[in-house]
Amino acid sequence: MNVKPIIIIIINILSFFLVLSTYPFFDKKNQNIALEAENIIYTDEILRAIGNVNITDETEEITLKANSILWVPKKEFFITDGNVEIYDYSTQSKLFGDKFFFFGKKNEKIFLGKKVYAQLWDNKVILKAKNIYVSSTRNNDKKDNTQKPYDNQKIYKLDNFWITLCGQSPKCFGKYVWEFYGEDGTYQNDMIDINNVELSLCGLHIIKIPKFNYSINNGRLPTGLFLPKLYSISHEGFVIRIPYHYNVNDRIDIIIAPHLSLKKLLPIIYEFQLKHKFDNGGYSCNINTSYIKDYNLNKKESVFENFYHEYNINNNKYNKNYKDLNSKNELEKKVNAMIKLHGNFIYYNSSLELGFDINKLIDKDKTYAKKYLNNYDDIMYSTIYSHYSPNDRSFIMVEALELDDMRPYSPYKNLISFPRASFIYNSFIYQLGKWKYSYKIDGIIEKIKDNANFKKYNYKYNHNTNNQYLSYINIHYLNEYNPSIHSSSFDFKLQNNIQYNHSKNTIFEVSPLLSMRSTKNISEKSGFIIYPGVDFTLSKNLTIFNGQSIQVVEPIVRLKVSPYHRITVSPFNRQFLEYQAPTILSNNLRYYINDQLQSGSNLDYGVNWYYYGSLNFNISFGGNYRLYNSKLNNYNGNLNKSYHLMNDNIIPGSSIYPLNKASSTYNINASTKIGRNTISARTWLRPDLLTPVHIETDWIINSDNIIMIADYTFFDNNYYYGDPIRNRKFSNSRKKTFYSKKYYNHNEHEIGGDFWRRMNSDLWINFNARGKLNKYMPNDKNIITAGIGLRYQVDCFRIDFGLKKSNIKIRDLKPSLIYYFDVGVPILGF
Repeated sequence: MNVKPIIIIIINILSFFLVLSTYPFFDKKNQNIALEAENIIYTDEILRAIGNVNITDETEEITLKANSILWVPKKEFFITDGNVEIYDYSTQSKLFGDKFFFFGKKNEKIFLGKKVYAQLWDNKVILKAKNIYVSSTRNNDKKDNTQKPYDNQKIYKLDNFWITLCGQSPKCFGKYVWEFYGEDGTYQNDMIDINNVELSLCGLHIIKIPKFNYSINNGRLPTGLFLPKLYSISHEGFVIRIPYHYNVNDRIDIIIAPHLSLKKLLPIIYEFQLKHKFDNGGYSCNINTSYIKDYNLNKKESVFENFYHEYNINNNKYNKNYKDLNSKNELEKKVNAMIKLHGNFIYYNSSLELGFDINKLIDKDKTYAKKYLNNYDDIMYSTIYSHYSPNDRSFIMVEALELDDMRPYSPYKNLISFPRASFIYNSFIYQLGKWKYSYKIDGIIEKIKDNANFKKYNYKYNHNTNNQYLSYINIHYLNEYNPSIHSSSFDFKLQNNIQYNHSKNTIFEVSPLLSMRSTKNISEKSGFIIYPGVDFTLSKNLTIFNGQSIQVVEPIVRLKVSPYHRITVSPFNRQFLEYQAPTILSNNLRYYINDQLQSGSNLDYGVNWYYYGSLNFNISFGGNYRLYNSKLNNYNGNLNKSYHLMNDNIIPGSSIYPLNKASSTYNINASTKIGRNTISARTWLRPDLLTPVHIETDWIINSDNIIMIADYTFFDNNYYYGDPIRNRKFSNSRKKTFYSKKYYNHNEHEIGGDFWRRMNSDLWINFNARGKLNKYMPNDKNIITAGIGLRYQVDCFRIDFGLKKSNIKIRDLKPSLIYYFDVGVPILGF
């Protein structure tokens, strides 16, 4: 069960009272407060009002009613007593109680309520509590006059409280849909502790726990055994995690948690965590290890490696060997582990950040994380870094990074870049008449260490004997970390740590970069690579009023100048990513096309057109033109290899595509909203023929009984990954025939949909699927994923249950069936 919605409700309630405690009901500077009462006594020391007291503040839209009040200005406290009523019209909230106490010094705020009954946020949340205590203390007594997050101490307490949403429902025989009880609740230092917790549905007690603890933002947990957590993994089905927390001291915590398989009734994962906090940060260590019996897959990989660097294609022979090895595999005992180290330290008012993020997998088959940890990432990223950002426009980074290839059939192990330094400076947005302009200066210098296993996989072409090969990590994580231009991938995240994230049924090899003849930017002796660059952006907003409609036209152009070919994008400076033609169009469409990111200099231009009237829509048109200089004339191209998996068989393929001006594209984006329905489309056109090379469309149809979310994608592989006819000089006859006729001379069409149908007033049924419209490989399935689910939903309560089937099969990972269960509160957006 997902308890996070209930926790968020409690925190929001307590935060409301904290804000209320800071309100100055009486202040000499506030002239908008009116006081009415039967008797008022006022001196320099106190103000006391008795009998039908009514306080109104027109500015804050707050009113207070009580039998009596007492205000002591010098001691800065305010007491209301007897049938207290507070109305906050800004949040549509009402509070009732016997006595409220407000204490507000400069660095300390306290609120205390007795016998409180609250209707918060337009009666969405109802709260009853015997006592409510809220305290906020800020420590500013510092010589350097700085404020740090850990200087703020907030304490929230609830005694004998009861929370529910909405009112009594006739579907629950006049009972509340759900109710949450607790005796003593405390929220402090990102930690919630509640004693004797009860949760009821329709008046029936379904959960009763003597002590409940919940950590917010990795807050500290006390020593003890905590609630087990149920989740699902594709290899073992349902698994239960039982955590035990131990506080070594005020700063060090240890967590030990065995993961028990409900199918085997034995531990399959042993988890160990160590957390150590400091005033300016902290570090953590997480180890998941298993002692299991599994198949030995080394013989499969040895056959694959022998085949990997040869282009002699003999499917029948290879398939036979592969199947024979399957039958000879025997179970063997293995010790596998996933180790994660994370640290982060902040200095100089958050302008300097030092840290490390190290991930290591101990598994020679590279499938442990996918099978047991629901981690389907193909790339494992590790880094030690330092970031310096003196303001929100400048950024300097020095780091060492390593990428481990987790794809089962890839030969790469460790791809290292050290040292690696980059800087970015973004100017202010300047005004030149009605035009706005800005510029950006950036640069990267790095040294790449070749992989020891890489050289035997190089494919050397004799047309340029001076070519040097680099095991180039940049293409690798550029393609993996940025949003993929292929829609033939699926990514869905379920609650309760049930997560499944996978790419299409194709394994892409890391592509080597064939360097140019000129080595001014690539030093063969030192191995350092330098990429300087500068950007200039110019835009203008033109607003046209026509009766009851408004039109906004925004032309925008951006010039990127870089003397060298650059394809480096760091995950840490995502906020400073360079513009591309699809991204300068400001309709929230952020798509990165690989061939555009791989250019040194280019010109992006576009026009945004918005129309607001009886029908709202926007259309954007943009283009990208590459500006290669003479230093890149000898650049040959990029070798791309992929291996398509079909059941237990592997079909190889390869192509060469030159990165030239012909790969530039025009971009057209359009979207409109009709009632509750939305339609959007994005189209990339090749500039020579003005024919589509990439299309993405989305539909959202929303009615009272039907909700449908669908998308369609068209992708021209010949244009982006090489036209065999156009690139004949790079291919021999055998390869040209193989790629063009069987596998690479095709277009991809993919469609996905999520369909909801209301069965009655509270019950919905869901069907979802994603698949290909055309099969371009033998035995390739049309359906990638498919699922079905049920939802029971009322205003205050929602339950989701369903299952999803994946037809993806990689190595020893069989097609998986995942169950999910989730509870939410739709009226609050959960």
